[in-house]
Amino acid sequence: MPIYRHPDAVLDDMEIERVDASNIRVRVTIRNEGLASINASTPIYLYQTEPGSSIKENIHTPIPKVGVDIFPGEKVTLEYVMAADAGKIIHCRIMDDGTSFPATGFADCNIANNYGTIPDITYTKPAEPILVTTDGTPVESFSHTLPYRSFDLMPN
Repeated sequence: MPIYRHPDAVLDDMEIERVDASNIRVRVTIRNEGLASINASTPIYLYQTEPGSSIKENIHTPIPKVGVDIFPGEKVTLEYVMAADAGKIIHCRIMDDGTSFPATGFADCNIANNYGTIPDITYTKPAEPILVTTDGTPVESFSHTLPYRSFDLMPN
């Protein structure tokens, strides 16, 4: 059985957080199960699609390269902010340069595990925090003084 000294980029986890009405924060965790490093210049593409449609026919967003070498057995979490319409499906492919997959010049043991998808979440503006007294009366401002304690760090 031949041994291939190539990286194996695995999209281990993907999370999305709505930053505001037009942007999302995407966190991807990439694990290298191969015998060679994933190069810092490895491309990643994020796609947004309508539910049920193909990534080939929809908006794609080139994002910065992986940015760090990922050595065999290592796992890193990367974070990107991108514009995205609410209600879209977000896709991520490692070693995709937007024109070919896998991207020319990048080797990978198993490209089937380079892909992930997650539905977008709808943005709801967070409510302003309201401070209330124990009887429920709104409070304009609040302050509290903590008691001072001294600790002897050097025992006698």
